[in-house]
Parts: sequence; C-alpha cells; structure tokens
Amino acid sequence: MLFALVLNAMRNPVDGNTREFSADFTDASGLHVNGDVRTKGMRIGKVTAVDLVQEDNRLIARVKFSMLDRYTLTDTTKLASPRRCSPNRCRR
Repeated sequence: MLFALVLNAMRNPVDGNTREFSADFTDASGLHVNGDVRTKGMRIGKVTAVDLVQEDNRLIARVKFSMLDRYTLTDTTKLASPRRCSPNRCRR
C-alpha cells in the first residue's frame, strides 16, 4: 500500500492543473528532478529536469518545472535554488 501511495505522489506531484516552465540558473545547487517547487512554504510544483547547457560561452543550468495554474510568473519574479538566491531568466 505504501508503495502505491509513493508512486501515485510521484505521478501526481501537486493537486490541480499545472503549466510547464524553464528557468536558467548560474547555480543550481540543491535542485534535482522530482524536487518541490515552493512559495511561502507551500508545494506548488515539481522540478522535471535539470540540464547543463552552454549559452554565450558559459555553462548554465536549465531547470524545467511544473507549477500550479493559479500561480504566475512575471518579469519581476525571482526564482531561487534552495541554497542560493540569484536573478534568473524564466520562459514558458
């Protein structure tokens, strides 16, 4: 029974409809696939991928994540990895 609950939680990470986003980080320490996306302590999504990509002659971490529809990202939204805050570019 516990295995079924864990598997179900992994397949349905948050309750509700979600949208997919990606953000570029210069430091993605602490981010990992299936990690929680949180705001004010509430889980609102899940990290779906973390990839290193070369852009403008430097390596960056491109992080894909899902987020509940009722939350939005704006031009002034700041995303942070669990260990470090830094400005990021985010695109839908």
